[in-house]
Amino acid sequence: MTRWLVSASFGPGSASCRLREFIKIAHKNKVMKSMNSQDGDHCVDLFLRPEGTFGFEEFRRDVEDGRGWFPIGFFGDRVFSTSDDAWREAVNSIVWLRETPGGESGTN
Repeated sequence: MTRWLVSASFGPGSASCRLREFIKIAHKNKVMKSMNSQDGDHCVDLFLRPEGTFGFEEFRRDVEDGRGWFPIGFFGDRVFSTSDDAWREAVNSIVWLRETPGGESGTN
């Protein structure tokens, strides 16, 4: 699943700089699992990096906006050796994921 991201330009170290860096590396990662919130405006992607480590990111979208999904958790730089470890940390870090059916186990 491709996520289209848009960013504004701001100074070094700003959230938009982190967003632009995320955009550069995101296309190299393979999404292994994706789970949407019950209202459909948030999702979490569990991904595999080219070097074999795993990570996750939380995204949100505004349905009326139409520009796509935006990373909001900035969890993508965390590194895990297994997909189970990454998913477990996603569940521990993202409240709505714990409250979503299948969120604990990662199954839809």
